[in-house]
Amino acid sequence: APRFVFSSGLTVKTISPILQKPMSVSMFGQWQQLLSGYVDVAYDSPQTLGSPEGTQVPFGGGLLGLGVQTNVQY
Repeated sequence: APRFVFSSGLTVKTISPILQKPMSVSMFGQWQQLLSGYVDVAYDSPQTLGSPEGTQVPFGGGLLGLGVQTNVQY
């Protein structure tokens, strides 16, 4: 399905307050937006009992992912 994806990040370098060594902190995020729509469901088999004919299954929505990581050089 068609989707829109945006991803970004930022890294800051500093000195570790505990080890007094070079350290970096990275923050990143990603946002995905799936375009809305419907998928037609076809039931060609008579063995699919209780399944309605001509139904549509909706899809779409968004997803947000965030993260942080650190790195200390020693």
